Amino acid sequence: MNPQQANDRLRDAQRVRLASGRDRTVHAVATAGFGVLVGAFVVMDRIVEAGSPANGVIVGGYVVLLLALAAWQARTARTTPRHSRRIGHFGLAGTVVLMLAGIMTLNWRQSAAPAGTAEHWWVLLLVGVAIAFPMLLAGHLIHRRKG
Repeated sequence: MNPQQANDRLRDAQRVRLASGRDRTVHAVATAGFGVLVGAFVVMDRIVEAGSPANGVIVGGYVVLLLALAAWQARTARTTPRHSRRIGHFGLAGTVVLMLAGIMTLNWRQSAAPAGTAEHWWVLLLVGVAIAFPMLLAGHLIHRRKG
């Protein structure tokens, strides 16, 4: 191969896009879905009493849904869009930090409330949305990112 042929092949290779819009959508939906599942799990865990049979169903369903979402993402996407892992990891870090803060806040509120008092539905909704937000934002950024 001569230098001209090598340059032509390099130019052709640079024109090819590895990640399609479809792959970006798959990664974006999966990233956002993981955040929603984590937020929903924290809320559902607060609604259901510890030790009840429903608690086991919620934990089992949570694990099954996480695994199903991961399997769908792995089987559906042909490529990994550029920077999607980094964006997803930042979103996951934010979700974990907010999850810990949300659980600590709910525990503090529960300890300060009179015995047998249930948490307000809007507080639980707010905590669930706050927990999911970083991964929802990461999914949005992955979907909108070009290249």
